[in-house]
Amino acid sequence: MPKVVLTSDQAIFTDFSGLDALGFGLCLPYRLVPRFIQYRILSPSIPLINNRAPVAPYPLSKIEAALLAAGFKREDVYIVPPSYLSQTINEDTAVVGIHVLDPMGLAPVSWTLRVLSGGGDTCTHYEFEKLMRIVRKLKERYRFKVIVGGPGVWQLKGLEDRYGIDVLFEGEAELTFPKLVNDILNGKEVPRYVFGESIPPNLIPPIIT
Repeated sequence: MPKVVLTSDQAIFTDFSGLDALGFGLCLPYRLVPRFIQYRILSPSIPLINNRAPVAPYPLSKIEAALLAAGFKREDVYIVPPSYLSQTINEDTAVVGIHVLDPMGLAPVSWTLRVLSGGGDTCTHYEFEKLMRIVRKLKERYRFKVIVGGPGVWQLKGLEDRYGIDVLFEGEAELTFPKLVNDILNGKEVPRYVFGESIPPNLIPPIIT
């Protein structure tokens, strides 16, 4: 069963119907985007095949590859779409890693579209809140650690307790993230903020998912 589960909110964990530019539509206020348009066109769900996502956001694939290169077994690490977390996380799960891009709707495109359209929470913020409600509920039951990383972590500084975040991770993950996960598995105290060290290009492991 998975010791590490990797995920992100559905504004990121999608194939954007094969057209990346549709992702900009998720920067609009949620009130302006019909559910049919959002979930069928802008951010359709990724299915679960053999308990794993067949495709995933590239940063999650990089982290998975880094963990496997560091000695973790394939059955220890699962990349899972947000809608399948409840059926994947269990008592063996020690770490849930979450990739964030624009969790609070503060990125330039989101900010601009929100102002121009009269305000309101963006789809990106709505989906992050939706994800974290699921994660917090599961964390209460299974007591895993939550690590959040990605370009949007700056938006979450000071909000760690609100969302049940144990570690905010900035920087590159290939070398530092596996060490952090091992520390958690070994029962060590880990810092609230971690900055990942750079890795030489020749040591970057190829992705699997």
